[in-house]
Amino acid sequence: MIRLAFVGEHYGAQVRANPRELSGVDVVWCGDRLGTLEPEARAVRPDVVVVGLAELGDDPRAGVRRLLEGTGVKLAVVVYAFARRDLVTDLAATPGVRVVQGPLSLSNLRCQMLDLIVGDILRAEPRAGAGSGGAPGADVDCPTCGTPVAPGRIRRARSIMKEGA
Repeated sequence: MIRLAFVGEHYGAQVRANPRELSGVDVVWCGDRLGTLEPEARAVRPDVVVVGLAELGDDPRAGVRRLLEGTGVKLAVVVYAFARRDLVTDLAATPGVRVVQGPLSLSNLRCQMLDLIVGDILRAEPRAGAGSGGAPGADVDCPTCGTPVAPGRIRRARSIMKEGA
C-alpha cells in the first residue's frame, strides 16, 4: 500500500470530503509545514509527499533535495501556482520529483503515483481467499485499489519489464 504525506491542510480536507478518491492509499501524515514532517518522517515512512513550492523555501532546488534525503520518499509531488519556467524545468528533471501546476485534484494525484501503484500490483502475491475463492490462478486483489488482477497479467507485466531492462 502506498503511504502518503501531505504538506498543506487543504489536502487533508479534500481527502476527508472524498475518501474514495484515494482508496487503497494510506494517508500517514498531514500537516501545514514541511519542517514538522521531516522529524516525523522516519516514524511514518511515507512513500509519497505532496508539497507546495512555497514550502520548499527560498531555494526550492535545495529544499527538494533536503526533502528527498531527509524523508527517504520515493516520490515528491511539488505543486505550484506561479513559478519561473527554468525552476519548474529544473525541479522536474530531479529524479523522484513530479512538478504539477495546481490546484491538484486527488484523481490527478493518483495519476502522478501510477508507477508506484503498478509496482504495488507487481509485488502482490496471490493470497488464499483473494478474488475468485483462492483457487490456483485466482485473481489477486490490488493492494492499492482492491481491484482483482489476474496473476497471468502480473507475470506478463514482469516479463515485459525484464525484457525492457
